[in-house]
Amino acid sequence: MSESPRLNGPDEEHVRRLVESEGMFPPILVHRATMVVVDGVHRLRAAERRGEEVIAARFLDCSRGEIFVESVRANVAHGLPLSLADRKAAASRILISHPFWSDRTIAAVAGIAHKTVGRIRRGLSERVAETPVRIGMDGHVRPVAGHGRALAEELINRHPGISLRKVAAAAGISVSTAHDVRRRMNLVGHADPRAAEGVGPGGGSVVAIGGGRGDRDGGAGEGTPRLSVRGPESVSLAQVIERMRVDPSLRFTEAGRVLLRVLGTHSLAAREWNSLVDSVPVHWASTVADLARELAVGWEEFAAQLDKGAGR
Repeated sequence: MSESPRLNGPDEEHVRRLVESEGMFPPILVHRATMVVVDGVHRLRAAERRGEEVIAARFLDCSRGEIFVESVRANVAHGLPLSLADRKAAASRILISHPFWSDRTIAAVAGIAHKTVGRIRRGLSERVAETPVRIGMDGHVRPVAGHGRALAEELINRHPGISLRKVAAAAGISVSTAHDVRRRMNLVGHADPRAAEGVGPGGGSVVAIGGGRGDRDGGAGEGTPRLSVRGPESVSLAQVIERMRVDPSLRFTEAGRVLLRVLGTHSLAAREWNSLVDSVPVHWASTVADLARELAVGWEEFAAQLDKGAGR
């Protein structure tokens, strides 16, 4: 099994040339957890045709989502060159799986120009998530042009007393830029009444979170917890958390990442809770029930503090 970026699969002529060559092949690259061939499919096929039973290999430890990226990186660096179509297709796939990466970062992996990646990104606008920030080749996080100011304006609208340093850190802009955003907002008397009224993304007001068996007829799939909204849309908890994941003020702060992990762990569908109930041994049932109540009290106190801080 392999994760090849070659649109037409292995090149049989190249395999034939390798079979006829002399000497040992360089080690292939294999993903340790799945045994997927990351780099070296041609060498593996040639070794099989030679009748060899063993081939040298190096193991790669990474997430499943990174296998394709590493395969592209390795195939661009050496071996039979990828075609331009292969490299463009690889860039498209990486854009979809890694929308936070900058055009230059993806270009370096795929072996094409960053302007070409930019054109591909624009062409895939309906499939590539729009992100307010991008991660560059140096690992630094930078706001996409215009998004930093837009995020700063939203933060100031929602939290009028927030310090400019906090705005700058959350939006990925300089303090002077944050100051300029606030100055311009004051000049035009900008204020978003939705910020104080808790208006949701589609113009409806977020009023409650529901879940469990009573919500199974809501059209979002059986047992899916839902966020109740007065207005044109109702979104699931999973969708809300996904939106939160792209907010740099959460994604790129330690406390924010902890919050996202905790919310992700606790946002189970009703059928998943039911499965957990069935898995608890009878002799632990009362203890687990008491623990659940204690955790529920903790969440209630947490919600109360958030409501108080938001002035609700």
